[in-house]
Amino acid sequence: MRRCLLPLLATALLAAGCGPEPVPQRLDVPLPAAQGSWQLGWNEAYGENGAVLRFRVESFRVTRTGWAARIAFANETEAAWTVAPSFGVMLFADDDLERVQAAAEAGRLPAPRRARTLLPEPPAQLAAGERWEGTVSAHGSLPAGAWVRVVFGTFRALGTPPEGMQPVVSWITDEAHRLPPR
Repeated sequence: MRRCLLPLLATALLAAGCGPEPVPQRLDVPLPAAQGSWQLGWNEAYGENGAVLRFRVESFRVTRTGWAARIAFANETEAAWTVAPSFGVMLFADDDLERVQAAAEAGRLPAPRRARTLLPEPPAQLAAGERWEGTVSAHGSLPAGAWVRVVFGTFRALGTPPEGMQPVVSWITDEAHRLPPR
């Protein structure tokens, strides 16, 4: 019986390669966002009781070749924090903050689009009371209609973090900006 199965299996495999070719499915690729520059002025904070990390997005722009954001962060805690330069943007279908929080809790956030240029380079460590501001940017188009949130981080407390704060912080802005079509 085993000898009979091998020729049947070989015939089935050969036949599977014959016949009409499958019809390719259409891939809907979103149109790129329009070029533009937007003054956002977002100010957000993580922490409490006067011990906070502050995050600011001054402006966001879409260029012919990519995107750029003018940002700042400040350490208003007693702790020092290391700064890993993993800044960028995340794209969402809407601006619903509760959905973002649920996705974060479920470990289902979209992959960030990492900034490739950071000018000036952020410090490796941010001492108590220090602040950094600069521009983060990358090449590549962003899809029209997407909601953009800026990603800051990753920050790691040196020693014990302030009360109520996690020892590792990656901040995704609560605010979002919708990218217009061309």
